[in-house]
Amino acid sequence: MHPVINENTYNEDTYNKNQMKVISYLKKEIAAGRNFFKAKHISSDLGITAKEAGTTLGILSKKCSELDIVPWSYSGTSTTWKVSLSSAAAPCACDE
Repeated sequence: MHPVINENTYNEDTYNKNQMKVISYLKKEIAAGRNFFKAKHISSDLGITAKEAGTTLGILSKKCSELDIVPWSYSGTSTTWKVSLSSAAAPCACDE
């Protein structure tokens, strides 16, 4: 099992505060067995807006090689994201 990294240990030159919060949240939720997420649920858990959460997921899907983040399904104006730990051997800068 991969360790859950405290958001305060992330490289602030690579990730902004919301990105660090979302990465930490996703890792904790994956460790608990969850893999599907909606921005509105992440936002209510983290105290950010749904738009911020959704935008952050989109950015992290391209930026963090440690997590596989893909839009899984769409319903109206909402996206369900599938998130898993990446099989890539190289950790993202959030582990520094």
